Amino acid sequence: MSAHQEELERLLQTPVGQIAAERPAAVVVFREAGINFWTEGRRTLEAACAAQRLDPGKVVAQLERRERQTPSENPQYQRKPPAHLSDAELIRQIESGHHSFARIVLRRLEALAERLARRGLVAAEFPAEVELLSCRIEEHLVREETLLFPRILAGAPSLVTRRLCRELREEHHFLYAALEDLRRELAPQVSQDPNGTLFLHCLDEFLEDATVHFHLESNLLFARVERSTRASGTGF
Repeated sequence: MSAHQEELERLLQTPVGQIAAERPAAVVVFREAGINFWTEGRRTLEAACAAQRLDPGKVVAQLERRERQTPSENPQYQRKPPAHLSDAELIRQIESGHHSFARIVLRRLEALAERLARRGLVAAEFPAEVELLSCRIEEHLVREETLLFPRILAGAPSLVTRRLCRELREEHHFLYAALEDLRRELAPQVSQDPNGTLFLHCLDEFLEDATVHFHLESNLLFARVERSTRASGTGF
């Protein structure tokens, strides 16, 4: 077996969440291929490709092509791979990038929801529903910023820290599912209206960013906490 074949076999047996954390180009390739690297991040690349009826060799070839592109073609790949970031660097990236982006888009969605209601395209209570979901997401972000992240940065593994990770990971699933449900139910009503199209576009942007955001937390940052608490004997 050649060195390239050995590397291919190793990659096929690697969890997709780990690949996405170590090789930034994989985030784009997996998203385009429909491979779920967040909620099913522990699935091997071989299993993920089988689930989507994809040729794993072609997926790996596409990943390698992406990685060969120049920095000017893919400036995001100049960043240090997330798996190589310290906890402090990763938290800084999450807060300054994903949390800030989420808050900007949520305010935009709230304003567009009001506009859709005024035009009679959605029920009168729709803006309140969007605002409530926005409040739940904001509460989630605040819990991370004020409760979890300071504990991680303090560096002492604890049962409380691990339980917070578990609760916040569960919230990721709930919030993402709620946003997907919102889009699925809304699209038939508003997709022919410019304001409705804009709302759906903003929601798609949020979902796309959330996929990476939640992956970095669930599969990388929270996983580190869980490993450290198990190693220190503070698991449950």
